[in-house]
Amino acid sequence: MIRPISRSDAAGHRRGWLRYAALATLLLAGCGNDGDSGDTTDTAVQDAADAAADVEQDAAVDVGTDTVTGTLKWTAQVPPVDGKILGAAALHGTAGAYLLVGEDGAIVRLGATGPQIITVPGVGAADLRAVYVDDKGVATLGGDASILVQGSGSDWQLVPEIPPSPVTRFRGIDGAGVDVWAVGDETRAFRKDAGGTFLPVDVTVTDGEALAANANFVAVQVQSDAVWIAADAGSKSAGLVLEQTKDGWRSYPLAFAPRGLWRGTDGATWVVGGTVQPHVARLEGSAFVELDGLQWMLGFSAVAGFGADDVWLGALKGQVRRWNGTAFETVSVKAPPGTPSPFAQPSGDVGALALHAPDELLVATPFFVYRYGIQP
Repeated sequence: MIRPISRSDAAGHRRGWLRYAALATLLLAGCGNDGDSGDTTDTAVQDAADAAADVEQDAAVDVGTDTVTGTLKWTAQVPPVDGKILGAAALHGTAGAYLLVGEDGAIVRLGATGPQIITVPGVGAADLRAVYVDDKGVATLGGDASILVQGSGSDWQLVPEIPPSPVTRFRGIDGAGVDVWAVGDETRAFRKDAGGTFLPVDVTVTDGEALAANANFVAVQVQSDAVWIAADAGSKSAGLVLEQTKDGWRSYPLAFAPRGLWRGTDGATWVVGGTVQPHVARLEGSAFVELDGLQWMLGFSAVAGFGADDVWLGALKGQVRRWNGTAFETVSVKAPPGTPSPFAQPSGDVGALALHAPDELLVATPFFVYRYGIQP
């Protein structure tokens, strides 16, 4: 069921939509630290990080520029839900449209007509963590309590074939058209077959380092020729990236536990992670090589891109980096100088990056989402 959010509806939510500039100023000026319990930094590290962020903001790349129609700029919005936003995906073919998922079964569609809350019977209060939308607009959502959902428009339902026990926490979903994979804790993976049924897949390394007994799958990327999965523990290494080949599953060791994975259609493959230290690695030949020049001291939590020379990274405390093919740029996710009611650089950890095109994307933090696109 989809319910549009009116002004009176939004007023009833703890964090209503920023419909007017005055309200935006009041809300965003005091956003501060979102208190995410996932950040393990101590006070000294945090103080240093905040100071570094202030220095970086002064020298940040200004991505708000005029374009041929309207103004290309950042805008901030607050989803009409009480819990944290945990995942986001672009609704391709519809500019400015995105699907958000989060705590307590939250599903929100963002579009030109305003936000819509989607309610799916059976989801209840389960946290939703991952979302994939195919080129026809069909979405697959997953999260805690073995919850997997599919749907579009006003037609949404639970995927019935996922067993309630053992309980699965889905952390990553991706696909290539109708070929959809969902992965999660305790190295569980499901793939939708030609008939539309999700079936379990045995992911056992046949070439390289084996998975640790307590490993979890944290992300998946699906291409027409292969499937790539990030795992947070190897039998010898801190993490692994797995590649499905015609001969089985091949593993690539990592010096860190990954939190995000992205592979482009051009073969560019990146993995990110870390908490008190930043980790960003790129596949070079037969190994993942860590990159420097990030100008940041905390970990990275999300990665997505348009190609080898245009890769976006989301970090803890709202930091965003963009690889331009030569170096990392610090992206200023804030209103351009001189705009009415400008908002500050986000402080919440970046949980997801949803990309439409180089001039149309969204950065999701727990309580705010930041859209970069053409605005009136």
